[in-house]
Amino acid sequence: MVLVAIAILLLIPSKTYSYIAVTEIVPIIEVKPHTEAISPQLQPVTDWTQEFNQLPIQEYAKEKVTEKWSESEWESFNKIINQESRYWEVTTDHNLNLSTAYGLGGFLDSTWATVGCIKTDEAKMQIDCTIKYIEARYKTPTQAYSFHLLNNYY
Repeated sequence: MVLVAIAILLLIPSKTYSYIAVTEIVPIIEVKPHTEAISPQLQPVTDWTQEFNQLPIQEYAKEKVTEKWSESEWESFNKIINQESRYWEVTTDHNLNLSTAYGLGGFLDSTWATVGCIKTDEAKMQIDCTIKYIEARYKTPTQAYSFHLLNNYY
């Protein structure tokens, strides 16, 4: 084993090695290039939005919105959730302005109880609570989203 004092070992495709700043002694190991083909299961996703839009919670939400109103209301509901939760982040804490807004529907601590819910990280319960809230306050997601566009909250 050969020991060389280096800080960073840069591997250049031409197999040339460069050494920068001596800070520790490390053994040199042989690095072999990867020659196997990448498995089809490991291919990078080229259209991440297609994968992203198929999250199980979105499927659940779309089913619930369609059951409650109609498929035409899904687009508005989806836009509300995208804006309120930063694109379907279940545990989003909106505490940028010292707000208590939290979760998919961006509920304030005081909002949860108005629809008979408790603050939760459980995504399906958050969807159910958001649907109850929209129905009680605006009747439909389209009306809620129209209000949101004018006021930057719903």
